[in-house]
Amino acid sequence: SPRIADADSATQTAKAMSSSGSKKKHAQLPGLEREPLSTDEAAVLLQAREQLGDDFAGLPRDQVAAFVRGYISEEDWANKSISFMRIVAEWRAQERCEEILQEDNVPEKRAEFERMWRTSIVGVVFF
Repeated sequence: SPRIADADSATQTAKAMSSSGSKKKHAQLPGLEREPLSTDEAAVLLQAREQLGDDFAGLPRDQVAAFVRGYISEEDWANKSISFMRIVAEWRAQERCEEILQEDNVPEKRAEFERMWRTSIVGVVFF
């Protein structure tokens, strides 16, 4: 999971936000990508983990951080973030994203593609 600045405070904040049904609008800007999650951001992350369970575990970390930070200015920040995480988790399951690059699922001409289209992600970096 993304790094959390103060996990204990985040847990307390998550419980408070969850029990109060907080729809507080946050006037703050989201943290920079390289920074640990703030206490409020971590509270949203913990709520998402609690509500989504296994679906949460399957989401890529960068997407989780983007959803937590991307809706910080929304009136119902936590629920909006979590609802979009749920949509993405359902889409990923439907499209079998976790299975797509397993050896038995690699497209027939993948080796030819990698040979012809060299990049730093799937091919060789040239210096």
